[in-house]
Amino acid sequence: MSTLEKYINELELLTAEIVRSIDQIGYEQLAAFSEQREQLVFSIESQKGLLTTEYKLRLRKLSEFDKIILSKMEYYRQNASDWLEKQGAIKVQKNAYTSQYAANSLFFDQKN
Repeated sequence: MSTLEKYINELELLTAEIVRSIDQIGYEQLAAFSEQREQLVFSIESQKGLLTTEYKLRLRKLSEFDKIILSKMEYYRQNASDWLEKQGAIKVQKNAYTSQYAANSLFFDQKN
């Protein structure tokens, strides 16, 4: 078995595992998958001159799972974005209520 075939086999196994458990994986596992996949892809690209039609077909087949993986990544990105936005709003409200004001000033709390 060539080194290139070993990399492709490992990439196929890694992708199959992540797709099989896509509904249960956390963002940490997804990040670890991305790093492992990136290293494998770089290793495969370094030997792209040795890619046969069979290898190219196997790699093309793996790219069919990208949509599933990317949608899970987008889900976590959106959750993180929502959380950050909520934290920003909380911070603004907290600062408004805890700011130091001059003793002779007035503060009006208006509901929108």
